[in-house]
Amino acid sequence: MSFIAITYGYNQYSIFNTNVSTYPLLDNVVTTCLDEILNLLNSKLPIWEEQINNYNNEEEQIKKNMKKLETDKLSSEEKTIENIKSKESGIINNNDNINNKNTKKIDSAKNSKNANSKFEKIKNYY
Repeated sequence: MSFIAITYGYNQYSIFNTNVSTYPLLDNVVTTCLDEILNLLNSKLPIWEEQINNYNNEEEQIKKNMKKLETDKLSSEEKTIENIKSKESGIINNNDNINNKNTKKIDSAKNSKNANSKFEKIKNYY
């Protein structure tokens, strides 16, 4: 009696008796191998579905995090732009205030010169 060992699928094997005619042997080999491969795949199917669901959930979380980060980045950029604008307007206002102070000093200096000259004229008159 002779036997053959056939390996197939995912590390699967079967042993068959060769003391039969060729057609029934091949038919038995094909049906046995296919049935065992399908049983193995069906037994692993829930595991694969669970992994796919986990990956889909992770993908959704990553997308949500990316959207949140993008909105945070945009809002922080808007805040920095507003801060820059407010600083620029503050600098402009400071420059205006400094210019106003300088013109007031110049005006007061002119007024004091005018007053001194008027005082001199009055002093000289008497």
